[in-house]
This record gives sequence, C-alpha cells and structure tokens, in this order.
Amino acid sequence: MAKVNIDWYISSLYIKSGKHSNIRRYLMKAGIVQVKDLCKIKEEELTKIPYMVGKNLQAVKDTLKHFGLRLGMTDGDLTEYEMDYWSGNR
Repeated sequence: MAKVNIDWYISSLYIKSGKHSNIRRYLMKAGIVQVKDLCKIKEEELTKIPYMVGKNLQAVKDTLKHFGLRLGMTDGDLTEYEMDYWSGNR
C-alpha cells in the first residue's frame, strides 16, 4: 500500500473523479487544506460540503483508502501513520 505525506495540501492529492478539481476547491473553501484535515473530518460533516455526496464522496474515501487512510481518524491515528511514513515504510 502506498503512503502519502499527510501534511501535503489537498491541491496535491489526485482524487479519481471527473470533478476532482471541484472537489478540491470545495474542500479548501470549507477549510480542509491538508490531507490530515480531510482525514480528521467525519463522513457526516463531509456530506454537508457541496459536491461531497454519491460518487464524489466515494472517490474521496477510495483515494484515502489507497493510502491507508480514512475519514474520522484521530490525532493518535494520524501520528502513528506519520511515524510509519517517515520511518520509510511507504
């Protein structure tokens, strides 16, 4: 499984969807700037953001899953992921 630097900006994250630029734009407007911000948000909160329903929501979840991430992660989960990333287990 690939890993990603969770400090990357959302604009650097490719979300496999026909509307990926709209998805990233609306995430950033909602204050979700970095990958770790996206991981911290719960699915219920995410669905309140425009474009974050149906196939677009699934595309976000699939993108996170590809990197071993998910919505609703805790700070502890993210710290563990980050330590694994920086130790070279990518």
